[in-house]
Amino acid sequence: MKKSFTLKIIIIIFLIIILSVFIYLFSFYDPEKYNFFPKCLFYSITGYKCPGCGIQRAIHHIFIGDFVEAFKYNSLAFFAIPYVLLLISFKNIPYLYNKFPKFTNNLSNNKACLIIFIIIVLFWIFRNIFNF
Repeated sequence: MKKSFTLKIIIIIFLIIILSVFIYLFSFYDPEKYNFFPKCLFYSITGYKCPGCGIQRAIHHIFIGDFVEAFKYNSLAFFAIPYVLLLISFKNIPYLYNKFPKFTNNLSNNKACLIIFIIIVLFWIFRNIFNF
C-alpha cells in the first residue's frame, strides 16, 4: 500500500512539473516568433491544414487571454481541450468517477469515440474547404 501511494505522489509531482513547463513555454514563448516549436509535417508536405494545425498558437493565445485570436488559429481546440481535461479528471479522480460513473463512461465509450472521430474528420475537411 505504501509503495503504491509513493508512486502516485511521484507521478503527481512529475505531472505538476511537466504542466508548469508547458504553461511557462506557451505563456512566454510565442510560436510565431520562436522556431523551436515543431512545424506541422502534414501541412509542410501537402499544403493542407490538419486538425491540429494552429493548436500551438491557439494554446499560446489562450494562456495570454486572447481568445478571439486563439479561436481563429484552431476553433476545435476550444472544444477539445475542455473535453480532454474533463475526461482526464473524471477518469483519474476517484471521487468524480464514483459520483458520476455513467457520465464518466459515456465520455469515452465507443459511441463517444466515433462521434469525436467524425467531428475531427469534418473539421479537417471544412477547415481546408472554407479556409478556417
